[in-house]
Amino acid sequence: MSVTRLAPVLAFIACVGASMVAHADSSLRGVEIDDLTDLTEFTARERALSLSPDGERAAFITRTRDIEADAFTHHVIVLDLNAPFRSRSVAEAGDIILSSTAGRHSGAAIERAPLWSPDGHWIAYLSEHAGRAELWRVHADGRGAQRVLGADADVRRFRWTENGAAIIAVTGAERHDLEAGLSRARRLGFRPTDSFEPIYSLDPILDDTIGPIIRVDMRTRALRTLNSEEDDTTPTQERAWVAPRDSAQADAWLPELALYHRTQSGARRCAQSACQGRLLRAWANNDAEIYLQRETGHNGALTEIAIWSTVDDRVQSLRIAEERLQGCVLRQMALICLQDTALQPQRVVAISLDDGALTSIYDPNSNWSGFLLPRVERLDTINATGEASFAHLVYPLSYEEDRRYPLVIVQYRSRGFLRAGVGGEYPILPLSTRGYFVLSIERPEPRLAAAAAMSPQRALLETALDGSESHMKVEAIESFLNTLEARGLIDPERIGVTGMSDGAETLFDLLRTERRYAVAVTSTPPSDPSSWWLRSRAFRQGRGRDGLTPPWGDVDAPWTAWWRDGSAANHVDRIRTPILFNLSETEVLSALPLLVRLEERGAPYDLYIYPGAYHSKWRPAQVRAAQLRALDWIDLWLSSKDSDDADEPERHQRWTELRRRR
Repeated sequence: MSVTRLAPVLAFIACVGASMVAHADSSLRGVEIDDLTDLTEFTARERALSLSPDGERAAFITRTRDIEADAFTHHVIVLDLNAPFRSRSVAEAGDIILSSTAGRHSGAAIERAPLWSPDGHWIAYLSEHAGRAELWRVHADGRGAQRVLGADADVRRFRWTENGAAIIAVTGAERHDLEAGLSRARRLGFRPTDSFEPIYSLDPILDDTIGPIIRVDMRTRALRTLNSEEDDTTPTQERAWVAPRDSAQADAWLPELALYHRTQSGARRCAQSACQGRLLRAWANNDAEIYLQRETGHNGALTEIAIWSTVDDRVQSLRIAEERLQGCVLRQMALICLQDTALQPQRVVAISLDDGALTSIYDPNSNWSGFLLPRVERLDTINATGEASFAHLVYPLSYEEDRRYPLVIVQYRSRGFLRAGVGGEYPILPLSTRGYFVLSIERPEPRLAAAAAMSPQRALLETALDGSESHMKVEAIESFLNTLEARGLIDPERIGVTGMSDGAETLFDLLRTERRYAVAVTSTPPSDPSSWWLRSRAFRQGRGRDGLTPPWGDVDAPWTAWWRDGSAANHVDRIRTPILFNLSETEVLSALPLLVRLEERGAPYDLYIYPGAYHSKWRPAQVRAAQLRALDWIDLWLSSKDSDDADEPERHQRWTELRRRR
């Protein structure tokens, strides 16, 4: 495997250049955890920006954290799209609304995007009140905010009718029915169904997502329940779009996409190579020019805006930069997008379709320029089978040449603003401020295996069974580390690793290699045979159809060996690293086999459980607590720094004893 250093390009150069200028100003300081906590965020990605019918304004929703209240505050913002780009908050929209899949929560918030009425007078949006997801509307100037729907059931999504006379909303199950069902089960007991999942909850899991489609007359406020045939709000067909290149890939994992244009005679596919592969979005101002957004460069690290001329079938690149663009909408000869880079939090920008020039038109974190930012470098790697990965190397804020520093690995996405890794628990810039190199990993994807697999789930199982996915990720990280050691940048005896979800799986794979990691922090436990019987019957049956067999099969069967060899609890003798477990309530049970084995062996570890948290921690106070503990644990083992926790005075003595025993 080889690793190359790639010079930052275009917008990324400007980002890194600004950080170097900042170093010359001694009045600035580095970023700390609370500075990240105070950032204003956008609440949606691909449909974040809603363009007014006249194209003069955009509406979107932002959120801020309140640690003392342990809550979020959401605001509906209206932005003028002509200079001087004035913005105003027209409504508050309450706290976070969690997404749900058949009654299960992951900790992720729903994507909240407002919608303009067809006449441009009103903005409809989802708002949280007393734990309810309600549909509200407000005048575009901020007058007359009023609830439209949501007293009886949560509103999941909504659309205006074409003439604006009504809103059609998809709702969940009625709250009264859910409360009655749970109360009855707790009073009388219940018989588990196929959806019962002990790892998630010992209560019955009631599907709160299935409810009626309701039409609200905006003049009379009359409600009418619709059936699917009466839903007259089918989205207008796009003039340009991206889709799988052929029907055989329609259900594939990581499919090859193609660019299409709607003509009078039907759909026309762009045959140019630039119109195929890792495409994201397409727009059409007219039938002559189609605008395309795609990922390009090493493992798609760069974002490109290109123009396909349908007249002469040529593709011209308009803008390439190491940046992330989300939620773009077409306005005249510009794309209005959410944009962020490695060192720039998300903001609203306009990208000219004449020359690709970028203009910032709304930055909710304009004070960000007041911080001292570190140097950032991108590293690329590719293995023998052609699978590619990249990482961002964030330097210690006060970096000095000819000195080796400790390094912390953060996983497993590294696109856009380098905040805190997947799950948000490992703040990258505060680690730099504390004197660490940070290796922010964009994990390699098994695209070759995915293309050959019969289904997405089959691809996941096949790469798990043969160990190729695990080997691919470990090999990429080892290659990055070897390169940094050879360059004399890092101390190989002081390397820490963090992880959540897929990153946690990689973390425990790394801890079983020959390299010695000095410290680890995990937000989720590794896979364990106990997860088979702690999951629902429906889950087990589905995986069985895909070819996965239980842990107690024939001793020589492939999956039996996989369960045995893949379980970290069966290999605690190979784990020599102090581990901090920051685990959500719903994921503790499958961690117990490993935790008990570590305790019996006397291994240095500590455990914190976060009540009410799901796969991702979602309450601001819990996320902040996990971040602080992670950084303090890393300091303890990489820098020999003791720290106190005012909320837990006994921690200092416990951690000191762990290090002494170590």
